[in-house]
Amino acid sequence: MDVLCEILWCLLEVGQGLPSEFQKRDSRRQSISINLAIFLRTDIFYKIRKVALEPDKVKYSLLRWDDPVLLHRIIEERFLSAFEKSTDPKVLWDRYFCPTVNGVSTKDYIIEAILKRPRDIIYLVNAAITTAINRGHSKIEEKDILSAEIQYSQYALESVNVENTLSDIDLEAVMFEFVGMPINMSKSDVLEVIKSARVSEFQIEPTIEVLHDLTFLGLEIGEDRFVFSDDPESSRKNKIMARRFARRKGQEERFQIHRVFRAFLESKEM
Repeated sequence: MDVLCEILWCLLEVGQGLPSEFQKRDSRRQSISINLAIFLRTDIFYKIRKVALEPDKVKYSLLRWDDPVLLHRIIEERFLSAFEKSTDPKVLWDRYFCPTVNGVSTKDYIIEAILKRPRDIIYLVNAAITTAINRGHSKIEEKDILSAEIQYSQYALESVNVENTLSDIDLEAVMFEFVGMPINMSKSDVLEVIKSARVSEFQIEPTIEVLHDLTFLGLEIGEDRFVFSDDPESSRKNKIMARRFARRKGQEERFQIHRVFRAFLESKEM
């Protein structure tokens, strides 16, 4: 892992200098003005940043998708690309989607049902469209979105499993051990679940940390207030706040299974 991180970091440093290299001009070449943007998954970036001798030298911006408007636009722009530019995006939601799901606005429900990433909203909406078509529906109905949510939940479970950094732990087996467990659990309960997946004693704590870092488990940092990490820095802060809250309350730390994964774990279609 360290070697791979060093290679990637060197590539980032080289990439940063490419625009200025292309702008150089001499008797053999013309000056070319270019801009270069490199997109990296947050967890990968923070890992390779740890090996850098001078991490402050590479400029970066954290791209966040926690604004529902941005996520809605991803779907709306794809819809508009097939029609005249003057088409109102509202037509998409009014004509092709049911107005509510479980009493919640469909637009809001879709955002609440996903991890805040572009590929996730695309997957869920595509699954809802496919389900509606297979069932012969003229528009996407509530039950189509609920079925799509279960499909997406399994997809999300598989995608975070790929991001597992504990190579000697079958994280998928660990996550499946949470089937039938309550939404909110004490640390003792979480320990028992992980033990039932035959994880060795010295790997239990690292496994809990990975489950939190991958947003599978959230930590209680206030009275019935659970938070899920978006990046390594917020994960570190969440863990400190959770320990302090538990200490003040004189109780164990408490965890919550993310709603995204509960949809699949609680499904009868498993």
